[in-house]
Order: sequence, then C-alpha cells, then structure tokens
Amino acid sequence: MKNIAITFKSQGASFSLSYHYHIQGLIYKLLSENKDYSDFLHENGYEADGKKFKLFTYSSLDGNKIVRGSEKYMYFPDFIHLNIRSVSEVFTDCLVRELQNRGSVNLMENVLSVYDIKPSQPEIVEDEISIKFLSPISAHITLGESGQTEFLTPFDPRFEKYMDQNFRRKYMSYYGSEPKSGILLEAQLIAKKDKYVTWFKSDYITGWRGKYKLSGDPEYLTFLYYTGLGSHNSAGFGMFAIEA
Repeated sequence: MKNIAITFKSQGASFSLSYHYHIQGLIYKLLSENKDYSDFLHENGYEADGKKFKLFTYSSLDGNKIVRGSEKYMYFPDFIHLNIRSVSEVFTDCLVRELQNRGSVNLMENVLSVYDIKPSQPEIVEDEISIKFLSPISAHITLGESGQTEFLTPFDPRFEKYMDQNFRRKYMSYYGSEPKSGILLEAQLIAKKDKYVTWFKSDYITGWRGKYKLSGDPEYLTFLYYTGLGSHNSAGFGMFAIEA
C-alpha cells in the first residue's frame, strides 16, 4: 500500500474539466510495462459478490490553476499535483519506475515533465477520523428493471449503508475473507457547492466533496485510505485526506 505524490511541471497546460478518463488512461499506459498485472487489472481486477474492483484511486488535479467554467477548461501555468494510491505495491512500484524512466508524460495533448515523485505509506491508528475529499465521493444504485442509475447524496439514509457494503466487498475482493466489522461514514459539513458532476466515457458521474467523520477499525480505515471510499475509485473518485 502506497501513496504516490507526483508533481508535474509544464510551460502552461490546459485541460478539459472532464479529464478523469484521461488520467485513468495515463495510469494504465504506465502500468502496461507490467503486462500480466496490467491485463489482470484492466480486464478483471479483484472480485467479490459479482462486483469487480481495481483497488486504486487518484486525486483531482491540483495546483495554481485558473478555471474557466464557461469555456469548460482549466489552465495550469506551471506545477500540477496528482496523488495516486493503491493497495498493491506491484501497482505503485511499476508506476514509480515508469515515471522515473520516462521523465515526462503526455496528458490531453500536454507534455508534462516529471518534477518530483514522493512515495509514502501513511497508516491510520485511530478508530475515528475527520476527513475531506481530494476527489469527490460517489455512491450509486441501479433501479430495478429499468437499469437506470441513481446517484445517492450524503443526506440520503441509504448513503451510509452503501459505504459500508462497498467497503466490505472491496476488502473481501482483496483478502478473500470478510472483515470482522464495518465502517461508518457520516456527513459533517456539506454545501451545495460541494456537488460535483463530470462526464466520464459515455456517462455522467455525480459526486460530493465536503467534510465527513469516518469510523471503524484502524486497519480498515487504512485500507480505505489506499483504495478510496465509495464507487468509481479508478475513475478518480473517493480519495480522502485526514484533517488535523
């Protein structure tokens, strides 16, 4: 389990506001040097109860940016920061090695130099923490025969249950056994501006930022730190930071 904090440098880079799919594509491209693992992750991943999980997540792009919503893009004049996490050290070791070997990457027609890479392995030791999201958290259910997707808000009573069930399945998919207890995610401070909607491949994904309280066995909270909370983690949702 590792967190990879990456700093890119550019001479000025522009990105569409719907950039998540392109970061996911970059990650898979970097992992392709380990063909066996890349094929496993891309085609199947980790499975439990008929659900498949990639067990990695990444943050939103951060830095000294200018967002022009009317034109649906954001501009970074110099440095761009991105965090990527996974429970698999095969994943993170390959990622670091390829970034170091390449020295630069292409992302949405921008050439970005790899300025700094900082791997770390934080461990959560408390059973209750305050968190904020570095990428929005998402939860969804499929509605009956229609097959339509309903995204849950943090104010929906089904939201907390979804987070616990999602954690249990992720844990089982990786370790092959059920966790001894669950987790509880409670919304603490959320505003209308925390709602986030983006286009990913051929669908919209809705998520929420804001501040929350996360409770559970420290081992399980550490696991979620590296996999992300909720759904669409490998699409750049559910990465959180611990608040002091």
